Amino acid sequence: MEPIESRFMFLIFNVCLYTTIGFTFASANHSNSKETAEKAAGIDFSCHVSQSKTQPKSVHRLTPGDIQVVAALGDSITTGVGIDASYITVDTSGHAFSIGGSDSLTKMTTLPSILKMYNGNLYGYSNGSRDLNVAFIGAESQDMLTQADTLISRMQSDSNIDMERDWKMITLYVGLNDICNTCHDVEKYSSFNYVTNIAKAIERLKEKVPRAYVNVIQIFDVSILRQVDANDQYCESIRPNTCPCIVKKEDAEVVSQLSQQYQEKLAEAIDDGNYDSDTFSVQLQRQNDLVTSLSDETPDVTLLSGDCTHLSRKGHERSAATLWNNLFTAGERTVNNYATGVELVCPEEGAYLSTSTSNNANKNGISFEVSNENHFKNTRLMKKLNHPYYAAMLITLFIIMIALVASCVICCAVKDGKEDRLQLYDYMFDNEKMYYYNFYDNEDGY
Repeated sequence: MEPIESRFMFLIFNVCLYTTIGFTFASANHSNSKETAEKAAGIDFSCHVSQSKTQPKSVHRLTPGDIQVVAALGDSITTGVGIDASYITVDTSGHAFSIGGSDSLTKMTTLPSILKMYNGNLYGYSNGSRDLNVAFIGAESQDMLTQADTLISRMQSDSNIDMERDWKMITLYVGLNDICNTCHDVEKYSSFNYVTNIAKAIERLKEKVPRAYVNVIQIFDVSILRQVDANDQYCESIRPNTCPCIVKKEDAEVVSQLSQQYQEKLAEAIDDGNYDSDTFSVQLQRQNDLVTSLSDETPDVTLLSGDCTHLSRKGHERSAATLWNNLFTAGERTVNNYATGVELVCPEEGAYLSTSTSNNANKNGISFEVSNENHFKNTRLMKKLNHPYYAAMLITLFIIMIALVASCVICCAVKDGKEDRLQLYDYMFDNEKMYYYNFYDNEDGY
């Protein structure tokens, strides 16, 4: 069977599987069914909200209130599969943690629902329709470039979006289908290909989408789901269909190593700021402790949906809160326990979103705005000073300054000498001593 036919059959099978799960989920004897069916309560938001007085021109001076458009790329997690397993045929992308905006923050915690607290005119989030969410079920990293092109086309044709002026936040989360199929084709799903595929999508976005802040989320270690299967016969029975490459222990060990390679190589490609410019920034968001958060390092099944693989409503809420917090800590914040909840960080007024240039770590007690502005200016200045053109200019200015100082010294010396000689001449004239006097040749003046 050809690869494209194989992927198509895999996609059809998964849709059928999730539909079957949806209609049988309520009556299934499943340990986390109650948690999955429960509606998330959301949270109260008491943070100070504001927007920049003038629209920032640099991504390194971007605040949450400046985000005007949100978009997302990814796989079935970004489409919302598993959030409401009992209603699998309903589009639940409006509750996906990175792009959902169907409910207010008090009902469901998502990144857009938080951003809407800062900007009521936020545009692009999923709300019963896909909007600027171009993710699809079964997507792999190799599909990210196509999704990027689809998103760009959709943005460019949307009259509600000003491509040149509007600030956009784009979230990319993919890797579950790559890692779960690695035992079928190790080379195809290597960490090199995974990172290369994502890099191509990022480069396309940088080329075509000005004023963008891009979140790239790391994949978690999928092999941890074997621990779920060990305690749940239902999960174990459907695992060959949801993630076949962790069924066997030896395959799961490879998946675990590959998951770590995915994380490390993606960090190497993004953390050095290679993709950053004045109007474009890519930030790696670490959530690799997503389901291994309990004190005994076992997965929290309440964060997983009825298919034992995707995220439940609770899992999406935890992911949204963590993503939000990471926006202000440059990925340094570590969530130790998803199960007990994640509190939202309240950024100080004027705090910038973290980039490779702006760092909101308030180490010296200086306000975020002042600290980031000075750091940004200093960084730009150092880059300029290292440029040969600016170095030549500085040398030329230094020589000119020395020449001016030297000229002033010589002029002052000549002026003082003339004044001394004129005084001596006046003295000789007043005393009627009319001698022939070589005024400029006689050093002693006599």
